[in-house]
Formats: sequence, structure tokens, C-alpha cells
Amino acid sequence: MTAIKRFYPIFVSVFVLAALITFVDIENFVGKLVSIEAEVLAAVLAIHLLQVGVVALRWRLVLGGIGARIRYSLVVRFQFMALSAGLFMPASIGTGAVQAVLANDHVPVSKAVNSAIIDRYIAAISLVLVTLCMMPFATFLLADFSETSVALIAIFPLLAVMLSLAVLAALARTRYRVVSHIRKFLDDFRTIGLRIGRMTQLFVTSVVGLLLYVAAFFLLARSQGIDITFLSLLVLMPPVMLAAAMPISYGGWGVREGALAAALSLVGVPAVDTIALSIQQGVVALVPGALGGVLWAGQSIANAQRLAASIDADSLRPLPQQPASTPEGD
Repeated sequence: MTAIKRFYPIFVSVFVLAALITFVDIENFVGKLVSIEAEVLAAVLAIHLLQVGVVALRWRLVLGGIGARIRYSLVVRFQFMALSAGLFMPASIGTGAVQAVLANDHVPVSKAVNSAIIDRYIAAISLVLVTLCMMPFATFLLADFSETSVALIAIFPLLAVMLSLAVLAALARTRYRVVSHIRKFLDDFRTIGLRIGRMTQLFVTSVVGLLLYVAAFFLLARSQGIDITFLSLLVLMPPVMLAAAMPISYGGWGVREGALAAALSLVGVPAVDTIALSIQQGVVALVPGALGGVLWAGQSIANAQRLAASIDADSLRPLPQQPASTPEGD
């Protein structure tokens, strides 16, 4: 059972990607996949790196909101390192778990864990709110969609978020061993939720991060000659990002491509173009994770060198002199 849980996300990603690719012209797909200009690649990479900084800022705002202070440069470093570990874990949950572990060296463990969870909640709620705000534009752009259809796309994730909070609140009233941790989490969430200024900052940073992600995809699409507007992507991509964040695949691979192909087909973008663009976007997004791996390796080497130096210092320290014993009877 443990092995199934471990490899299930890999199976989902590989199976869905393979299934999607079998429905497109392979030669055309490969041609589109590798046809990316160096200038566009550099611009998209710069946007993704900037997005990491924005997401790190949101996490730092969450930490500050619950009384945990970490300097921004360190939070950015942790964000890159978490993205590196997240390459090998299911969707965004792995990244959040590593964030908590890294922050634990600088803030209490409860604050580290709660900040990572709250950050995920804020990101999900922000995507839902953006989807709802885009509803009038969706009904204008998508002739086959009614307002009810668009509303349901956003309402279901919102209900899931609210239901999970309700379940946690109910558990907090029981006598399970985890009750104290749940209460601390709800207290921290309530502390942030009651601060209108801090919540506004969190939602603004979330929207800026979303705009950067959509801008990167828009730049890739326009470089491929795909006729699609930024507004169309802003309407269609938030639900796709919600789907990709579900912990059923590795890094959202497969789920993201399938959801995006279905969404962009509503505005006439062929599936072969969408899948190629999504994979390009995903590959570029791996670079921040790779940089995080370099940072992690550097930190591990530095820690090992400090440990070796402390061991050498201890080995060179002279042993305390034992007092000389006197013969009995003297």
C-alpha cells in the first residue's frame, strides 16, 4: 500500500501525458515543442524567477502575520530550496512541507508548519476569487458558457476550502491528540484573517504571482503565433492552476496539460499547441527548482564543513590533566 501511494502520482502524470500525446500529431507536436527562441526563453525564465520572489514575499507576509519574523532574503532562499524538493513530491503539498522544515530552524515548529499551510490556503482562495471576478468576462468570451457554468467552476474549490476549515474547527472541539495543533493553526489563521491590511497584502501578492504566470504563458503563446488574448488566459488559467495544485500528480504534470487543453479549446486553441506550450512552461519552471537544488547542495556542504571543523577543534583540544594519585599510607 505504501508503494502504491508513493508511485501513484508518477503513474498519473505519465499516464495522462502519454494519453494526451497519443491524440496529437507527434511530428507536429515535437516541432512546436522545440521551436522556442532564445530571447523568449530568457524572458519567460526571468518572469518565473520574479514569480518566486513574489510567492516568497507572500509567505513572509504570512509568517509576519502570525508573529514569526524571518528576513526576506532567507525566505527567498527557502522558497527556491522548497521548489527543488517539490520536483520530487506530489504537486504543491511537497513544497509546503519542505517550507515548514526549512523555516523550523528559525521559528517555532508550529509557526513554521502553520505558515506553510496558511500560505496554501491563501493561494487557493485567491485563485477562486480571481475566477469569480473574471466571470463576467468569461461569459463574454465564451459563448457556450453560461454564468452558472463559470460560477460552478469557482464555487466547488471554494466550498472545498471552506469545508476543510469547518472540519478542522470541528476536530478542534474533540479530544484527539492533534487537537492542540489544530487549535494553534486556527488561531494563527484567525489572527491573519482579522487583519484587513495584511489580508489585502496577501491577496495582492497572490494576484501579482498569478499575473506573472499568465504573462509567461502568454509570451510563449504569442511567440508560437497563437492568436489568444491575455484576458482569455486570465479567465481560463486560474481553474487550471487549481486543478494542477491537487496532490494527485508530480508537480501538476499531466493534470495541468489536460486541464489546459480542455480550457483553451473553448477559445479555439488546438490541443497540440496547448500541450506543447504547457510542457514548455513546465520545463522552464523547473529551472528555479534546479537553482534551489544548487543552494541546497551549497548549504549541505557548508554545514558539513562546519561540522568537520568543530570535530577537528574538539580533537585538537588538550585533555584535562588528571590529579596525581598519592600512594596509600603516606
